[in-house]
Amino acid sequence: MKNIIIIAILSLTYSLASAQTGSFRVTNQSQVQIGYQGYKYLTFGTSNSTPNNGNWAIENSGGVLNFWKPWPSANWGNYFLCISDATGQVGIGQKPLASSSARLQVNGAVLSTGYLTVSDSSTKKEIANLDSAYGVKALQRLRPVKYKYIDSFLKFDAATSDENDVKNATIKQPHTDKLLANDDTHIGLIAQEVQKVFPNLVTKVGSYEVMDYVGMIPILIKGIQEQQKTIEQQERKLKQLNDEIVLLKGNEFDNNTPKTRLFINTPNPFKESTVFTYYIDEEVPFTVAEIDIRDIMGMPKKTIKLNDKSGMGKAEFVNTDLTQGYYMYSLKIDGQLRDSKMFLVE
Repeated sequence: MKNIIIIAILSLTYSLASAQTGSFRVTNQSQVQIGYQGYKYLTFGTSNSTPNNGNWAIENSGGVLNFWKPWPSANWGNYFLCISDATGQVGIGQKPLASSSARLQVNGAVLSTGYLTVSDSSTKKEIANLDSAYGVKALQRLRPVKYKYIDSFLKFDAATSDENDVKNATIKQPHTDKLLANDDTHIGLIAQEVQKVFPNLVTKVGSYEVMDYVGMIPILIKGIQEQQKTIEQQERKLKQLNDEIVLLKGNEFDNNTPKTRLFINTPNPFKESTVFTYYIDEEVPFTVAEIDIRDIMGMPKKTIKLNDKSGMGKAEFVNTDLTQGYYMYSLKIDGQLRDSKMFLVE
């Protein structure tokens, strides 16, 4: 009788162990395995819902380690946190896309107290200044817009081939996910439009065009610098015009103010060319009017003959051999100095 009981117990133990094959086991190395034969998942936590499958579930399926919440637990849904088996990429709110090089992919807003990007010079090569193709005129071609995301874009990925009742019940529910419901108005750009102007800021991930908004920062700085340079040039021109108006109003000059004079050249500083503006009002007839250019040591560099012998005049100077630095330019009438100014070659 005793032998029969022992045999019955061993038979029952074997039957229970056989029933658990492919679901749970402890290996000889004390490793715990779940779902080592076929699709299995682990649920944990308590739930008052029916059926009670736990508040959270973990599975290794579809090439990812996936954390999800079985329906009908609160805030149920698929792909809350995923780690790709093949690439180690992490997805939050979505299955990570292998077509993207991003190590972390998030479907939803990211909140942080700081964001740092490696920008050390030792990590970069072929460094070059941005040219005019990235300036104000290019920025003017962009169209800032406000928009809302299409609901279907924000939903959990429901694709699966698993036939498990609990998982299917979860992914087949109407997708009114609380965590990803979003009717906010956003402000930004359209990737396809940006691609026409700055193609290196846009790339394709899966079926979507995505863009690098951080990469827009240097372009905006370039645009601000160009605008500031234009503003400064306009301010100099405005000052010059004001000086010319004052000069033409002879009653605003006392007897000690010379009528023949130079105005500040524009642009100043310059690299390739600039324009000299002058006013000639001589009581005695003269033969030669000229602008004499010298370096700061007084060495002659260029001489520009002036055709205008009276009134306001302009003369363009094209730089072909002056190196970077400061230079003096003087207005001379028959060799006699009337006025001098200074310019800077960039």
